[in-house]
Amino acid sequence: SSPGDMDVDGAAVSVVSQASGISGRLMDDSLLQAVLSDAARQGATVILDRSGMPDCYREQPPCARPDLTGDIITIGSFSGAYGLAGWRAGYFTAPENLMPRLAGLKESMSISSTTPTQFAMLAAIEHGDDILRAARAEFASRRDLATTLLQQYNLSHEIPAVYPGLLIDLPDTRLDDTDIAARLETDAGVRVEAGSAYGRSLPGKMRIDLRCGQADLEEGIRRIATFLNGDQQ
Repeated sequence: SSPGDMDVDGAAVSVVSQASGISGRLMDDSLLQAVLSDAARQGATVILDRSGMPDCYREQPPCARPDLTGDIITIGSFSGAYGLAGWRAGYFTAPENLMPRLAGLKESMSISSTTPTQFAMLAAIEHGDDILRAARAEFASRRDLATTLLQQYNLSHEIPAVYPGLLIDLPDTRLDDTDIAARLETDAGVRVEAGSAYGRSLPGKMRIDLRCGQADLEEGIRRIATFLNGDQQ
């Protein structure tokens, strides 16, 4: 990826996701700096989504470049790695002049976070290191199993930096990933996601989710390999 891929030209607001559990990719600091600088130069309001940072396989600092975030909006969430999906538990930072408007928007949308949610977020902050270490270890085990199997079946794939997604390359770039995903579900009983559903940088790829159990993961990859290495090519 490059700053040119982000389509910030003429945008009033640019939303940048630093870590994606969909693609499994983590934007490095140099690219992040280039994107933020380019957006700022064009006068766009930047929202930096750091919700996926706790889901990285390697522990990430609170912000590797805090100097980049002073003039932008950042948002984060306790949903994924902390197990609070559906609780609508998150946070944001913003320049001082934007805080009243954003706080008013939040209040209009959800009033205030419930007391149980606030205690859950507090527990995540106080005990988050243990929670995240356990999640990283579990997903690293599943990632290593998946990549080992994919190598054995000669299926090209990306090594994810963020869980739970893992991208598998189609063996022939002429194949339509949407069609292959539909046929895998009907013909092989395996549900994957077409990469093209998530943006122009992912056509020709299929996404699997590492949250499934080990036995299902092994059987699913076996069926994918049998299908992709079979008559459909």
